[in-house]
Amino acid sequence: MDGSWSESLKPFSQSLAAVGPMLNVVGLFSVIAGLVGGYLIYAVILAFIITILNIYVPFRASKQITTNGGYYTLAGIYLGKKAGIFTSIVYLIYGILAFPSITLFQFTLLNFVLNSLTSLYITIFIMIITVLIIIRGFDLTINYLKYLTFLEITFILILDSLMCLRGNATVPSITIAPMNAWGFWVALLFSLLMFAGLGSSLFISENTNSGKRNVPKGILNAYALSGILMVFSAYSIVKFLGNNISSYASNPYVILNIIGMNFGSMVFYLVILFSLLSSVNLSLAYLNAWRNAIDKMGKDKILIRFGSRDAILLALLMTLLILFISFRFNEGFIGFVMVTGLVSLFYLTVHIISNVSYFKQVLIEMNKYGISIIVASTILLFATVVITIYGDISNMIMESYLYLSLLSLGFISVVIYSIKGNAESVEIQYY
Repeated sequence: MDGSWSESLKPFSQSLAAVGPMLNVVGLFSVIAGLVGGYLIYAVILAFIITILNIYVPFRASKQITTNGGYYTLAGIYLGKKAGIFTSIVYLIYGILAFPSITLFQFTLLNFVLNSLTSLYITIFIMIITVLIIIRGFDLTINYLKYLTFLEITFILILDSLMCLRGNATVPSITIAPMNAWGFWVALLFSLLMFAGLGSSLFISENTNSGKRNVPKGILNAYALSGILMVFSAYSIVKFLGNNISSYASNPYVILNIIGMNFGSMVFYLVILFSLLSSVNLSLAYLNAWRNAIDKMGKDKILIRFGSRDAILLALLMTLLILFISFRFNEGFIGFVMVTGLVSLFYLTVHIISNVSYFKQVLIEMNKYGISIIVASTILLFATVVITIYGDISNMIMESYLYLSLLSLGFISVVIYSIKGNAESVEIQYY
């Protein structure tokens, strides 16, 4: 394969795999449908539009600096070392929770067709294989991402086309009513999470030749393809399910049965297989970016004596703990929703900090276009977080309490770090 073409595929594959298209279709869409029903299509479209605002910062920043530190490096450069340290802690929490979120999806999907104990064993086996691939190094991981992503996208296009052709339901007409509901904003929170991984190619910029050209190109291309694909998938599901979307909203795997009844057992098992492949692909992408960020934190002296393998093993242990708790209490899908909601809240938090950080740069440049985009993005992200937390707390759901507790822990850690004088030794490196 031509060297330049291969290098341009690295950030594109990293970003696209981190979207997890098939996992979104089978798992995340159900959560959104549970909140807004057939208006799923509009939540996805709105998230796609908003995401162009959210990827502006990683897109522009990747043209100017090369660093595997990603968002925490931006905060460190433009807001100071303490902001960089805090962002690195938030990203650490985000990365630790992302792997359990994906693993719980695997477990609940397998539990739909197998018994709980067998599903647990297979899920653990998949986890171990994923971790072994990551530990074997960047090059092997990125090659898996390239080929698995191509297979995943091809299958989704075929499946969406089949559902679209078979479906005869009417897509609900647009109305402002869902915009007034708390459920729509929570649905938007999960919809935005679909595109959370687009900026993950920032974390492999030091591993990519001509990174300042290939990384932004990869982010933009992955955004366009994943957005079009997710909108088409949402439209196909609404059209295909019709009134059955209420059943899908209460049980995501109902769609598998309906697909099986309409297209046969072979398609049924292929959907399960590619959903598992998508989850593995997504885990590889998240852990690949997270592993590089951990390495960079060590080089920047934020973390001491804590290598990337230690980080991967920590994520594995955390995932096993959450998986066993979900298995013990037979609450796999509820666990998936709660952990995924936490991941989304921390993702939005990291992006808000990054927006505020890079805002200083666009002000210096007097970039009116950039200023408008960052302000609009930050307001929307902040509104989504606040409305979600408010609604979550008023409904006595633990998710927001966990988020606020972990966020407070991040602030306390920075204060302790500063009191000990370690903050001054941090060196935010980039080129």
